Amino acid sequence: MLRLLFFALLAIHISIMGYFWWMKEEVKPFDIKPIAATVNQRFDSVQSTINIVEAPVTLFMRMTGLHIKRFYCDFLRTAVLFWPASYGKIVVVFDQESSLDHKLANILERQFHQFFPDRKLEILYEPLPVNYETLLKLPWPKRDTGYNRQIWSSFLNDLYTNDTVIAWVDSDTAFSTSVTRNSMYNGTRLRVIGTDCTLLHADFARSCVKSAEISIGLPALADFMLHFPIYMYRDTFANCREYLMRRYKARNFEEVYRNISAQLRMALRERSLRLESQDLHLTSR
Repeated sequence: MLRLLFFALLAIHISIMGYFWWMKEEVKPFDIKPIAATVNQRFDSVQSTINIVEAPVTLFMRMTGLHIKRFYCDFLRTAVLFWPASYGKIVVVFDQESSLDHKLANILERQFHQFFPDRKLEILYEPLPVNYETLLKLPWPKRDTGYNRQIWSSFLNDLYTNDTVIAWVDSDTAFSTSVTRNSMYNGTRLRVIGTDCTLLHADFARSCVKSAEISIGLPALADFMLHFPIYMYRDTFANCREYLMRRYKARNFEEVYRNISAQLRMALRERSLRLESQDLHLTSR
């Protein structure tokens, strides 16, 4: 039950991001231009396309020292093979209050300087949120704060880079093939891959989509959790927070997070009761 709740809230966040990405990338009505375009206009158009596709991309990870094994074994050993250093920096955000995180950060900086001098590593720290004692106990009171904090933090990824595009990964993400500009972009539009939530074998995705619709009031486009990196425009995160604050009439994002948590717990509790009722009905037959 708690595990389902965790993945449901994670799916909500990614679904929200997917929705705003889609709105930003929505195809505009075709505009017929005069055929007699000048050479300069054509050159400017091509140059604009080149600038968009070749802009730096931040490979972003929210990290904790507790995940050191998966970071080295899954992420780092594949990222240095398949993520071109020329595409952009790697940003790793640790917990500010953790001495373990600071120790690991120092080790990483030395190793990158020694073994990967052509790569830019940027290490930043996130402080505990206001009222974290209660905020990070939601919606899973039996879990420690770290389990909840990664979801809270995922709404704030844009605060740690100025690059236009963020390639978001988990600490256990493993690259299996080379990243190219064509795998990032479809023309000049970001390429984001998801799983069709209506497929018969995607029962888990469908349950997460339902939770997303309850919380954000928008239909989910797909499930994106199995297709890292997830490429997003940096301003998508700010747009997401702004939308949710308007939806919940909240003064700040802390109120939004608490409201979403409460709605999810209620919905999943009702689902659990329905399943128990069905089991009792089948048992009594």
